Amino acid sequence: MIEKKLKNKIMLTQGPQKHFLESYIFFRLRPSSLSSSVLQSILKFWTSSLLLQGQVAVITGGGGAIGFGIAKQLLTAGAVVVISDIDNSRLQKVHSLLAEIHDEIRVERIAFDVTDYQAVEKGFAEISRRLGGIDIVVPNAGIALVAKIEDLNPNKLDHVIAVKLK
Repeated sequence: MIEKKLKNKIMLTQGPQKHFLESYIFFRLRPSSLSSSVLQSILKFWTSSLLLQGQVAVITGGGGAIGFGIAKQLLTAGAVVVISDIDNSRLQKVHSLLAEIHDEIRVERIAFDVTDYQAVEKGFAEISRRLGGIDIVVPNAGIALVAKIEDLNPNKLDHVIAVKLK
């Protein structure tokens, strides 16, 4: 009966609490007293949550909410994450939040403008120098331009296209 309750609790729990619960079960209870299905659930979580261990991921637009969410998931999967953004203050804030949740040594930041090819090249070279290379790039940078088509400023539209496609 206790195994069924634990198994249901594991399945319903998410995030760090799930990891804590599974760790508690594994280390505090004798594994021989648990059914193989409970042990399989524990092992499946541990192995699946570290699929990206040893990988270096760079996220452009890392200073925003979507970049934060992507970084959080990549960190949970075991990756070392570098967030980048043109806005240094937003970048610092997201970096601080991620460092509180995950091991600070696995979260880095670098500011550059994705529309400036030389800045991107320099940023990627710096990341590669510090971390030994880049395995994953998440091109998340983007800006929104909300206006009627007849009111669009061509220069602003060019900037949106540059950020998203350059």
